[in-house]
Amino acid sequence: MNTDTSLLAETLQSFSEAAKKIPAYRGTAEHADPSTVFRWANRGCRAADGSLVKLQVVRVGGRYLTSVEAIQRFFESLNTDAVLPKARPRSATKRRRASQRASDELKAAGV
Repeated sequence: MNTDTSLLAETLQSFSEAAKKIPAYRGTAEHADPSTVFRWANRGCRAADGSLVKLQVVRVGGRYLTSVEAIQRFFESLNTDAVLPKARPRSATKRRRASQRASDELKAAGV
């Protein structure tokens, strides 16, 4: 987990406090679990463009804290309208193999 001391000037909150402000993904709970916030800080989430986005945290004493502003930046990073790269065309070999597989499946089906 990367710690960021610039968060000290922001509105700090524990992972459990942050989780209480985030609605639950599934309808069984009122809010997100603190382990979800920890996972966002530790492992991060993939954005639409495929980049890995991690929640900023700072270590104060023996615990990690985040900030309201850091959560806002995290959500904004995940929700960017990034243009996804266009898929590369298949190579001649991959096209030929796919065509052969399709032909074999049709023959097996009796078509």
